[in-house]
Amino acid sequence: MVLAALAGAVAAALAVTLPGAFAAKAPAKPGAAKQAWNVLQSGKKVYGVVGGGCSVSAVSSSRPADSFDCATTASIFPFSKQPIGPEHFGVFGGAVENPECAGDIQDPLPTPGVVCIYLNPDEAVNVKKNGEDSLEVEAAPVYGGGYGFKLRWKANAAGFSEVYGVWVYQAP
Repeated sequence: MVLAALAGAVAAALAVTLPGAFAAKAPAKPGAAKQAWNVLQSGKKVYGVVGGGCSVSAVSSSRPADSFDCATTASIFPFSKQPIGPEHFGVFGGAVENPECAGDIQDPLPTPGVVCIYLNPDEAVNVKKNGEDSLEVEAAPVYGGGYGFKLRWKANAAGFSEVYGVWVYQAP
């Protein structure tokens, strides 16, 4: 009799507890992926590396000025709270330097809100230079820039081309 009463109490407790434990949860709302743990807080810095290589079959002198031979991407994590527009990127030693990017590859110094990329000239292989002797490398945001960016460059000649560097971003 005691066993029957105990079994009845356990069954009643399970009947109340289990449905809530396995209840379906509402799906996450779009944009809800940016939680406190994965969002870069104001004043905090993140660093990373970016680079890659590609094989270029031919280089044309008549190509449009905004065309590139090679590209790679880098992620910014934790994410930026706000989008990072094209004007907030700078490639030190590249085609589009940003005067707000101080320091160098050994000691990158970010300006809040600007992604500063410092190329390593020793690791630039078959990369075209412009009239100012800077590498034809530029950065641009990917999907608003808060999650990452792309690095694009022009090859000097057909063959393998590669470029590498470090980047830093400080949240405003």
